[in-house]
Amino acid sequence: MSLVDLRKAGTVISETSRLLANRHDSKQQDEVRALGFDGLLVEVVFPNRDYDHGLIFHIVVTKPLWKMQHGIAVGTNVKELETVLGQPDERESGRMKYCGDRACGVFFVRDNRIVRVEFENPVD
Repeated sequence: MSLVDLRKAGTVISETSRLLANRHDSKQQDEVRALGFDGLLVEVVFPNRDYDHGLIFHIVVTKPLWKMQHGIAVGTNVKELETVLGQPDERESGRMKYCGDRACGVFFVRDNRIVRVEFENPVD
């Protein structure tokens, strides 16, 4: 995803960046950029600071205006989540974790409703 396309998601409320050395090429510096929107945080790594080809590795959703697939959103009832996604891979008090081949989603719940969602997609 390009930085330009990412900014089109909505009004950017906050934006930070930091450089880090590429693990595979010591001469290359990558940039990690965090963009905050109202109820959404997206973290992207841009290999070799190429802003046309970012890799999203972390997303945090805290407001219902950001809908996920199948209409799941902050505020959705846990039963509806389980109807759509099935039983979680891990369940702890207030936390349900679902993992796919490459990424995991953690649904934080209170009073049987989703209050926060975090997606982790490791980038190497």
